[in-house]
Amino acid sequence: MKKSGFLLSVALLLAIACIVGCKKTDIHSSLQPKVDSVNNITLITYTRVKLGGSDSVTLARGRGLAAAVSYAYKNLAGGSSSIDLIFDQGKFWNTDPLTGNAFTGGKFLVTDLTPAAFDALNSKSALEAYGFKATQDAVPLSAGKVIFVHTKEGYDCLVKIITLFPPSGSVTFDYKIAVL
Repeated sequence: MKKSGFLLSVALLLAIACIVGCKKTDIHSSLQPKVDSVNNITLITYTRVKLGGSDSVTLARGRGLAAAVSYAYKNLAGGSSSIDLIFDQGKFWNTDPLTGNAFTGGKFLVTDLTPAAFDALNSKSALEAYGFKATQDAVPLSAGKVIFVHTKEGYDCLVKIITLFPPSGSVTFDYKIAVL
């Protein structure tokens, strides 16, 4: 009896340790900010994201920047609230150019930043120091360009275009988003 009581106690302690140590996982868990040595929130970086235009049958056309999710055309038609970018016709859009429906509240700005400046950027305060103001509903893309995006949720994001196969082929990009 003592042995089974001991085993039961050990099992109970392990269960409690697991419950206390386990974290809730959801789509935003990867967006928890990291704090650097001077208490600047670092930018969350996603690399080699690929979207396809209306001609693509294999790639998604939309991207939720904070959610880190790509959306197929059928989801664009449903008006998902977390879509920030729609790619088509060699541009990023805040509306679907095929249907004219508004799906995002985001705004865009083509910046003069170089890809090297994008790569070197590592904190929210450094991004904010540029003072970018996004006002455009659509922006043309080209490889090597850096786009500033202000999402409807208030997040600031930089997108570095790596490759582009226009007009409706595909775009590959990296992005950095300041989540707080």
